[in-house]
Amino acid sequence: LVAAIADAHAAASAVPNDDDPHWATDGTHPACTIVVAVATGTAVHTANVGDARAHLLTPSVGGDAWIATQLTTDDSVAAQAVAQGIDADIALNLPGGHGITAWLGADAHDVDPNVATHDAAPGDVLAVCSDVLWNYAPTDEAMGELLTATLPPPGTPTEPLAELSERLVSWAVDQGGADNITVALTSLPGPAPAGRTDDVELTELEDNA
Repeated sequence: LVAAIADAHAAASAVPNDDDPHWATDGTHPACTIVVAVATGTAVHTANVGDARAHLLTPSVGGDAWIATQLTTDDSVAAQAVAQGIDADIALNLPGGHGITAWLGADAHDVDPNVATHDAAPGDVLAVCSDVLWNYAPTDEAMGELLTATLPPPGTPTEPLAELSERLVSWAVDQGGADNITVALTSLPGPAPAGRTDDVELTELEDNA
């Protein structure tokens, strides 16, 4: 995952900052955030730079709802404030609260990805997204409510993940999304048959609002 982020950083740094009428003429370069994840039947491995997030969805005790747990660590002003004891909702509304403190691109400082591994189980769902989705569901509780309203209940047949991802993108657009919106969902796989390994497909949809 760290190598993947290094490659992405090199690619972002190579994007030119001239001959683009939409880019600022202040000498800065294009930049982006990133989150990458690998899901197995027993764990989710994540790495991120910036404020793109990964959430693990697990069934509630009654099995009729999804509980969302953020797996990644934001590189942001708000996250720094939360680390100092400020409530997340207050931190996000501070002046510059949504500002990021790390990113990919030619203007980035030393890139040091946040890397983590979390236990998981077959049937759990991994959701990764850019900040324009989670801005409207910024806490684990709010994200769980959103995904419970969007996904079928745990243990029931699932619609194609691309359609569910697109539904979440549309929801964020309806909330007033003002930037790129990316959502990807995957179910954690069960044990593969002996002698066979199945790749986990991660469906990604992006909509420029």
